[in-house]
Amino acid sequence: EMEAKYTRKMQALRDEMDLRRKTEIHELEERKNTQISELIGNHEGAFGAIKNYYNDITAKNLTLINLLKEQVEDLKKKEAVLEKEKAEVLLQNKGLTEPLQEAQELVAELQKKLVHYYRDKEALMNSKAHLKITQKELKDLQWEHEVLEQQFSKVR
Repeated sequence: EMEAKYTRKMQALRDEMDLRRKTEIHELEERKNTQISELIGNHEGAFGAIKNYYNDITAKNLTLINLLKEQVEDLKKKEAVLEKEKAEVLLQNKGLTEPLQEAQELVAELQKKLVHYYRDKEALMNSKAHLKITQKELKDLQWEHEVLEQQFSKVR
């Protein structure tokens, strides 16, 4: 009887332990499945964000490439216009070199005249200074002459 009792207790304990083990395994599987679902959701969200990020970068780069292509075309057009203007300016330059040479010759001649002018001006200033000195001497002599004349008149 005891053996049967302990056998039944053992069987009940085994059944209870099996049930507990199955319950714990089921709970573990549920937590595992929940974590897996969360990880999949997080990974899909992160993947979507990265995908959007790189799509935005690609779109911006394409826009930038198109903008740069337009700028290159504009610069080529401007370059062509500037080349035409350069050719015109070179032609004008050739037309202006002869008058420039004449003007340079005239400038050289006028500079020579300017040197002569300054020399003549200096000579004039020296002459005026000499004239002033001579006039002062003349006045002094006239004054001296007058003084002498008065002395002579007194003496007579």
